[in-house]
Amino acid sequence: MNKFLQFFTLQNHGTVLTTEQNSVKRTVPVLNNLAFAALINLALFVLVYSIFNPCFETNDDPGMMMIVSGLFAEPSEYMIFSNIIIGWILKSLYTLNFSIPWYGLYLIFCLYLSFTAFLYLILTNKTKNLLIFLSLYLVYFFTFGINFLLVLQFTRVAIIIGLSGFSLLFLGNGLDETNNKFSLKRIFSYRFFASISLIILSGLIRIESLCLDCIVFAPYFLIQTYIIIRKNKAFSPALTSNLIAIFIIIAGSYCLGSFNNQKYEENKEWNKFLQFNSLRAKFTDYDILTKDSSARMKVLKKVNWSDNDYRMLHAWFFTDTNLYNIKNFKILLENQPVSNENKIKMLILPSAFVTKILIFVFVSLILILLNFYFVNKSKKSLVLLSVVLVTIVFTAFIFQGILDRLPDRILEPLLSFYYLLFLVSNQNDKPTNIGLKSRNKFKLISLLLFLFIIFFSLRQNHQLSQTNHSNNQYFRNVINAINPNNNELYVVWGAVLPFEFTSPFDNLNYLSNFKYFGLGWGSKAPFSKRILDNFYIKNLYTDLITKDNLYLIDYSNDRATLIFYKIFMYEHYGISVHEQIKYFNENFVIYKLKDSTDLRMGSKE
Repeated sequence: MNKFLQFFTLQNHGTVLTTEQNSVKRTVPVLNNLAFAALINLALFVLVYSIFNPCFETNDDPGMMMIVSGLFAEPSEYMIFSNIIIGWILKSLYTLNFSIPWYGLYLIFCLYLSFTAFLYLILTNKTKNLLIFLSLYLVYFFTFGINFLLVLQFTRVAIIIGLSGFSLLFLGNGLDETNNKFSLKRIFSYRFFASISLIILSGLIRIESLCLDCIVFAPYFLIQTYIIIRKNKAFSPALTSNLIAIFIIIAGSYCLGSFNNQKYEENKEWNKFLQFNSLRAKFTDYDILTKDSSARMKVLKKVNWSDNDYRMLHAWFFTDTNLYNIKNFKILLENQPVSNENKIKMLILPSAFVTKILIFVFVSLILILLNFYFVNKSKKSLVLLSVVLVTIVFTAFIFQGILDRLPDRILEPLLSFYYLLFLVSNQNDKPTNIGLKSRNKFKLISLLLFLFIIFFSLRQNHQLSQTNHSNNQYFRNVINAINPNNNELYVVWGAVLPFEFTSPFDNLNYLSNFKYFGLGWGSKAPFSKRILDNFYIKNLYTDLITKDNLYLIDYSNDRATLIFYKIFMYEHYGISVHEQIKYFNENFVIYKLKDSTDLRMGSKE
């Protein structure tokens, strides 16, 4: 086993070479480390997905999957949240073979690239105690990593792949103070291109995730740069190559982002939708209007809205272009009174958030102390780890304060990354000179920690897997119970129908007869307009009553949204709505809506 690991161990990281002989010796271990990391993670991924059942975290991913696959309309590359280039690739793949779950495989492949990069860095940087650090990587994989694999979400994937790229750039190809020779081989190395590619891919998946990764790594890079310049009295070659990489990343991300924006601007329908959607989000997502009812009514009168019209907007039923349009949104924003409500809200932090942060800080401090005592007594390493810790905590509080929320899909990758940073950040230039007993204690502590966490994690994720499997079966049974056909259109209110219960490995053919129009963020998008056009729908509000093949799916335990719709129909059309139940379960109900005025007249006759 030791000979096997020794074969995959790189004695000196970096690809700047002094002689042709050293070039051969160093290039082979680099490829060996990469191959070993790829094989280990391939085995781990196959093991996880052979035993456990994954799912999507939110309905955003199934929504984008349906856009590029053309499940409910023709396939489209406009994914909204991700770059159009990814949309083109996925659209082409679904056109080639609709039965293959390309979207789920794409997210899993991105995670695979990230985990392989992290393990490669561990193998490269740790020439001593390799078994310990390999075991600690497995601890990371079976705690945080397996959860990322089982609960897929594109924002989380983008954050992770960006962090792996920056780690590969700064910690792998990175800021090597010992090498004072500048070489084109450093710039054109595999790691250099791999790190840039991973970072740019993060921006393609979600540009906001890349910006978050930049915030996390910026203090680390600036302090490391200051240390190197102060020591060398000049820019080191390694620092120069990283500055070149940063320039390429900024230029590449800007060009790809500009290309994406240009494509949306050239398409008049999508350009109008994006303008509408950005304004709409201020009301539905951030609830910007004042809570004071009298003050709010004064604002709503500026656009001739009733209070129920605003409630319909907030409930995601905003397809009426005469009421819900860019012009009216701008008028509302211009007349919105200045309020201190959001400023006060920033000071209130949820207890669950504070608890997670405190646990993270406590565990991180233990890691720093263990690292300083057992692995590396370098003050530079201690400072850099502490800086990243402060940066992550500060970023988490800023996001929680400004957005009034910090979803786990953002918080968890940041917290888990610090554990990986502990494994890959230290070079072996100043190893701690500890005795044999202390070293054996460290190995014993690591082994016990490894076994305990693996056991606890596998048990917890087994329960998660069972939940994912039962949710997926529930969703399939619901579709079978509805027994839809191509001539029926189901208008689904908000997130009442849990499309996130679809498995990333599902063949979407079982949904091919289920024609769906969602009342959500995409209900004014061009692909939604195509769905309405296919069913010759001009006014969704009235056609829900007049067309026999239109049904409304709403919450079974909350009739508030249906009441909003009834009030809306009476206020704007003078129609009293009566509902007939087609299907009912504990989570949602399918209605066929009727004009109760016609029913009363029929009963009198």
